Amino acid sequence: SQRGGGGGPRRGGDAEAELTISLADAANRATKRVTLTDAEGTNRTLDVKVPPGITDGATIRLTGQGGPGREGGVAGDLLLHLRIAPDPRFRVDAADPFTLITTVPIAPWEAALGAKVHVPTIDSEVVLTIPAGTSSGQRLRVRGHGLPRKSGDRADLIAEARIVVPPTIEPEVRALYERLAAESNFDPRAA
Repeated sequence: SQRGGGGGPRRGGDAEAELTISLADAANRATKRVTLTDAEGTNRTLDVKVPPGITDGATIRLTGQGGPGREGGVAGDLLLHLRIAPDPRFRVDAADPFTLITTVPIAPWEAALGAKVHVPTIDSEVVLTIPAGTSSGQRLRVRGHGLPRKSGDRADLIAEARIVVPPTIEPEVRALYERLAAESNFDPRAA
């Protein structure tokens, strides 16, 4: 009797690659081009649509895009490891990887009296109402401007107020601050 030399079709091996995307790519589910080089040095280009629900370090499995099968077997899969590049305007909330946080500098009078300020989002900007009496570090929620979850709906953007004092004060402004200090009975250390 004769023995077979390999026993029929064999599945191809899985391949791995890394793709770095921006927060905007993740938010807008962009299509990114990936170029792969096989063992023979041949380049192959794929267009990959970023799915919703992607976080830094996630892996996308692309069925049939890995190594070729042998003796009629199916191709392996491509495991695409995603990295989200840092964005100087935003940070990801440690408690929810789809919620973004941005710092919003506001003047002392805007914090005390309230104001409308422009806040960057991934796509553009929104006008945010700063309530009167806002403290530094206070968080204001901007609904639907974070990263998309697997369900497709977008998480929120948190605008974190940071009160910024002018580095130099003109004499007229200094006089106003001195008058405020003299007339106010507010003690921030007793609050």
